Amino acid sequence: MMDFIIANAPALLIAIPMLGAFALPLVGRLGDTARTGWVLGVALITFVIAALLAWTVLSGGPVLYTFGAASPADALPADSGGIPIRIVFTVDAMSAFMAVFAAFVGLVTCLYSVASERLSSGKDGYYGLMLLLLVGILGMVCTGDLFNFFVFLEINSLAGAALVATALTKVSRWRRA
Repeated sequence: MMDFIIANAPALLIAIPMLGAFALPLVGRLGDTARTGWVLGVALITFVIAALLAWTVLSGGPVLYTFGAASPADALPADSGGIPIRIVFTVDAMSAFMAVFAAFVGLVTCLYSVASERLSSGKDGYYGLMLLLLVGILGMVCTGDLFNFFVFLEINSLAGAALVATALTKVSRWRRA
């Protein structure tokens, strides 16, 4: 099991918070305690996977992970001219450090948000956007090509803009009261 997690750590680094964000409205129906536990659990697991990935990179060198191919060589068809057709994550020491740092900041932000947002409504959307923001940041850090960098930048931008809109809505409600 641990070998599977380490071998697929780049994919899990993106998949865990993304699935956590999309499952959050269902978990939120179980109550505030379940939602809080879910968000903190997803953020903690993401941090642990980022730390395992960093340990793998520091102990064995850069990790090259190809989505949809058995090996990175299969991502380069003969007629592609050397351009990878599939999504390729290249995690070196710097991107591993940034992934650990981003996952840690995401975990701390979720911890702070649990305390500061306890009286707010719309927590499912807020926490879902926080996890999607984490997906965008981790994807930008770990991707190995420019196209997917812009895809993750787009995810990051949309989640960040929606979080700002959420905060502005709260401020306008506060001013009206």
